[in-house]
Amino acid sequence: MPRLAVANAFGDYCLICPTILFGEQLATHAAASKRFYAYRLMQAMSPIMPNAPKWLGAVHGSDSFYLFMGPMLRTPEEQQLSHDLIAAITNFARSGQPTAMGGVEWTEAIDRKHGGDSEKATRYMSLHVKDYRMVAGHYVPTCNQFWSTRIVLQ
Repeated sequence: MPRLAVANAFGDYCLICPTILFGEQLATHAAASKRFYAYRLMQAMSPIMPNAPKWLGAVHGSDSFYLFMGPMLRTPEEQQLSHDLIAAITNFARSGQPTAMGGVEWTEAIDRKHGGDSEKATRYMSLHVKDYRMVAGHYVPTCNQFWSTRIVLQ
């Protein structure tokens, strides 16, 4: 589907990869006591645009509906995702460690114990109403291997 390829390339260049690459640099140079976590909302946009085409998926900012409008979400599963995400972020603000979601423990986004560029593979909690899981290495081919030489971070 050409429009999905164009949307992905635009999103990778303008939003996703600059954010991932900046986060990796920040984590690399931050004090060892600082902890970094990441999540990626995979849930489609039913709360925002119920008639949106499925190829659109989750878009930038759609997580704010889960963070701030939980009671108004359409399904019990979406409300549970909202509750779990709010609990994780609240606990992170309180203690520096997000709470487990659906029994899945968070791991830090960047493994700073190894320090080499090959370990700069951002991990994130993938969030969908049917599946919470930690994902590692997803951004390596797109951001770390392709866009990192084409995006200038200063």
